[in-house]
Amino acid sequence: MARAGQIAGEVLEKVAAAAKPGVSTLDLDRMAEQLIRAAGGEPGFKKVTGYYHTICTSPNEDVVHGIPTGRVLKDGDILSIDLGAYFQGFHSDTAVTVPIGEVPQPVQQFIATGRQALYEGIAQAKVGSKTGDISAAIEKVLRGGNYAIVESLTGHGVGRKLHEEPLVPNLGQARTGVPLEEGLVIAIEPIYTNGSPDVDLKDDGWTISSSHATLAAQFEHTIAITADGPKILTQRPSEIVP
Repeated sequence: MARAGQIAGEVLEKVAAAAKPGVSTLDLDRMAEQLIRAAGGEPGFKKVTGYYHTICTSPNEDVVHGIPTGRVLKDGDILSIDLGAYFQGFHSDTAVTVPIGEVPQPVQQFIATGRQALYEGIAQAKVGSKTGDISAAIEKVLRGGNYAIVESLTGHGVGRKLHEEPLVPNLGQARTGVPLEEGLVIAIEPIYTNGSPDVDLKDDGWTISSSHATLAAQFEHTIAITADGPKILTQRPSEIVP
């Protein structure tokens, strides 16, 4: 799983850096597949029944599970990129939201708050804690920014399947939920909007979008619970961890 996560982190860093005005989301998808396979892995998302792409690309008001298309990114967009690498029977899962070109300061803050929420959640991923400790930490940061949490979308266990138990909600009460034991691997995944938490499923059957066309963002890391604390399996090479 460590190698699956390493591949995912390395590839996501390169794909996120390539997300610029004039690039299509399908271009990014093709790039991601090539890089994952070159590293000896397989696109984990292609193992999900009915999904035929390597990444999910969710621009602006799209929340998660956006399908890559010929849509060309433009200056001022934001884009959530979600990908997973599969290696020798095990999955990884990671996501980041990036600005495309120049975005206003409030949008920069919107993105930065989600990143902060992710790391506050990760800090709680310790032996002896519970999933509710992660949930409460994420909720505190996102509520503090006056952002809306999409309650129906959560983090999850990761292993031989891309989505496993336990669920890791983005809001909840500390000291509640599933105990975190050494060896457990979970995806911590803040998902939020700058308006309403209401979402709709688009006609493509995959893309979940804000009901009120508000900006949405997603951050995610695959985390191993260890005796020495949380280990980020999908850390990107140049990522600065708080």
